[in-house]
Amino acid sequence: MGDLLQAISVLLVFLTFLFQAIDKEISSLINTSVPDVNRIIERKRFKDKLGSLLILKSIPICIVYTITSYTLLPKSISIIHYSKLDFWNFDPLSTIFVFIECGSIGLTFYAVNKMLQLGRKFLSFEP
Repeated sequence: MGDLLQAISVLLVFLTFLFQAIDKEISSLINTSVPDVNRIIERKRFKDKLGSLLILKSIPICIVYTITSYTLLPKSISIIHYSKLDFWNFDPLSTIFVFIECGSIGLTFYAVNKMLQLGRKFLSFEP
């Protein structure tokens, strides 16, 4: 269980670092105002940037987080199902594993939320 926990921790550190770099770009593009209707070339570039960010960065990070959360979910449910609630004599590795799964699910929801915001902006964009 300890080796599995270490491998998952390394994976999640890498994914969180990757998502942090992508999240800044996604958030700034979501908050950027759409260029004026008279600026046709700038509007086309803006829509292209929205589309490429959505397809190349946002959707893949959502897929990776979803797969990670789904992969860890059966073990977490098993740990919760077969363990007893004890505030003093608990298994730290199992408890940390469940906390990591909760964090992974939280990051999945956050990534999906950002992807949906970006997708709404892309779909509501009129050339």
